[in-house]
Amino acid sequence: VIDASPSMIDQVGDRADVVSTSYSAPEYAFIAWNSRRPEFADPVVRRALTMAIDRETLVQAVLGGNGTVAPGPVGPWHWAYDPAWTPIPYAPEQAAALLEGAGWTDSDGDGTIDRDGEPFSFELLATPRRDWAAIQTLVQASLGQVGVEVEPVVREQGALIPLVIGADRRFDAVIIGWARDVPLND
Repeated sequence: VIDASPSMIDQVGDRADVVSTSYSAPEYAFIAWNSRRPEFADPVVRRALTMAIDRETLVQAVLGGNGTVAPGPVGPWHWAYDPAWTPIPYAPEQAAALLEGAGWTDSDGDGTIDRDGEPFSFELLATPRRDWAAIQTLVQASLGQVGVEVEPVVREQGALIPLVIGADRRFDAVIIGWARDVPLND
């Protein structure tokens, strides 16, 4: 079995007739923020959102520790990777300050930040994978701590893809997986 879940590994972990091997796969998952949406247009806001998400906890909770937080869009298996890169830190207090600096404050004391009377609220799309649902829940909790409302939405891949790649980009944010399928010298 390739890409076994932590629960699958736990089920067979003590069996003498099963060998479990962990290896670094040339793939990763990420949240694509739709920068065409006003709330995601500012790169400082996108950075703040990333800083507010405890990605190391995601790796532990969703992957059973069988993964790492990526330092960027190019993995260590690619020729353009720079080992000096470091992941954006988990820093919710700094994230909240960045959001406030970008004009997002809780002006009415309801726990949700807003700007010009509009609450920071968005849909986080994903396909119906158990690990994506877990990520949606953890992201919702993390961003809720800095006053951002996240509504997890699940769509079958056939319905989700046109929303993401269509010319009008009809999505707020989406969890996407990427796997290397080209030669390493490309």
